Amino acid sequence: MERRADKLVHSSWTRRQLGFSMEGGQIDYIWGVLDVIPITNSPDIRLRCAIHSADSGSVMIIPRETSSCVSTSNSMRSIELATTWIVHTLLLRSSIILKAAQKIMSPYKLAYDYCDWWTAYQIGQRVGNKFSLDYRVFLAGDAVHTLSQGGTGNECLYG
Repeated sequence: MERRADKLVHSSWTRRQLGFSMEGGQIDYIWGVLDVIPITNSPDIRLRCAIHSADSGSVMIIPRETSSCVSTSNSMRSIELATTWIVHTLLLRSSIILKAAQKIMSPYKLAYDYCDWWTAYQIGQRVGNKFSLDYRVFLAGDAVHTLSQGGTGNECLYG
């Protein structure tokens, strides 16, 4: 016998009705992403890799699959920013993200003439405190987890 839900409901409403909550939250780490055609003397720029600087943070290098662009995703901890996320989004520009990446990658140089796309996001992850009620009602996917816009979290699903 096949059973289907008669209607879909918003996951936050469903969690409240079941008495479930989300645990976790935002942290003060801001990451910036640049998709650029790099000008650099780094020998690893076309390899998927991570570079860590003890003083300036980390940068992940990810070659793009359909172009000569490289995606750099780096922590912004080396750049002084105000304390609220709204202010961060107003202050951050591709030039500031590049400056942080340059500091992390030093002594290698990094520049670009062409930027295809850039963004900045705050790290955050929350997970539901329960996934089922009496093994009769189940929540999965976005109903029981949230992730940063940059995709730094993990998906949650049933096998």
